[in-house]
Amino acid sequence: MVKDINTGLVSSNPKHFYIQNNMLLFIATDELHGTEIWCTDGTEAGTFIAGEVNPGALSSLKDPEVFEFASEFDSQILFFGKDNDLLFPATDPSNGQQIWKLSLSDLKNNAPKISGSINDTSLVMGTQLQYKIPVFSFDDPNDYLSYVATLEDGNPLPEWLKFNEATLTFTGIPSAAECVNVKITAFDRGNLSVSNQFTISVISNPSEVDQLVNQAYKVFPNPAKDYLYVELKDEMNPYPLITISDMQGKELIKYQSTENISKIDFKIIDIRYVYNKARY
Repeated sequence: MVKDINTGLVSSNPKHFYIQNNMLLFIATDELHGTEIWCTDGTEAGTFIAGEVNPGALSSLKDPEVFEFASEFDSQILFFGKDNDLLFPATDPSNGQQIWKLSLSDLKNNAPKISGSINDTSLVMGTQLQYKIPVFSFDDPNDYLSYVATLEDGNPLPEWLKFNEATLTFTGIPSAAECVNVKITAFDRGNLSVSNQFTISVISNPSEVDQLVNQAYKVFPNPAKDYLYVELKDEMNPYPLITISDMQGKELIKYQSTENISKIDFKIIDIRYVYNKARY
């Protein structure tokens, strides 16, 4: 088999073969494109859809049975015009059925391209990772992409890290701190590929001097207008370092407390939502 065009048990029903410019042209059907014109040079990488007039699963060639490459002019549907351009009737929603032209000199399978960045991500060990790769990270017009995730050097992902190709999602619960350099590779139907990388940083549990203290302090009033008061429990360090950050983690205020109840003036910043942390 040169190539499994319609992957799985369902046939792509290839038919009506014609040779031009050392390429074999034929009609085939798959779930992604419907019934369209394909071409091949006899290799898997060189077998691809020649052109898709009506993008998507709806066929632009309404009835593949009409493609009879007979010698009689009135029954021949595909014509080769100037410079071996392929002329054929096809249908799309905007134009209806028209005569379309495909330049055979441009027929080649192009490799996928990186079309968007994949941001690094991080999590604390022992917590759940749920990280989805943007669907626009790779692009290959008129082709179907499959994905493989490995480590940067090509070795398998660590046992805790799973990749769902259908949803482009990484999941797992790491048990130790580490940096995982992930390589995700997109393959087209001709087995041409492109890769991009990102890093998953697994950090250890916050140290004792930097941990969040649940219900160990009070913040009032709520809401606050100009001043925010932080009241610490007696058993805590009476001189904690208090920071206020926005929702993106950007530090807005850092305040070194000198008493049990601290008055923080935040009129100097324009914020609506903040996170606060006491380090003791």
